[in-house]
Amino acid sequence: MSLVISKDYAYVLLSAVAMSFQITLVGAWPGKFRRQFGLEYPDMGNGRHSGKLTDDQWKIFNNAQRVHYNYLENFGPNIVCLLISGLFQPKVTAGLAVSYIVGRYLYGSGYMSQAGPKGRYRGSLFIYVASLSWIGISMYGCIKMLTA
Repeated sequence: MSLVISKDYAYVLLSAVAMSFQITLVGAWPGKFRRQFGLEYPDMGNGRHSGKLTDDQWKIFNNAQRVHYNYLENFGPNIVCLLISGLFQPKVTAGLAVSYIVGRYLYGSGYMSQAGPKGRYRGSLFIYVASLSWIGISMYGCIKMLTA
């Protein structure tokens, strides 16, 4: 089996760009609260300067940090599987990317709501469906190539 990249792969590439843009926006949340609360670098919310924050400020800042960190922690594997699965099923992969981006928005806004960490669950379903689907499509496509 030879690998041919269809022009539909452009949807996958646009999805990767959209995910990269979104992670940049999410990264601005901790910075916003850092400035708002006067939390100096290099404190990451659990150091010497965070002791000057009220409990509510500390919670808000650390929730924003967790939303950003979670996206960073999962970005590498997801972008790799997005790009690989897109070689085999570009339109399905791009559709799953929409689900992933919506899920990330719901995850972040839920985490930052009054619900706190429990608010993230509404976005998690979208994220996991996309992530596991990309893994499955990637594995299936690679195995199919090897056995062709």
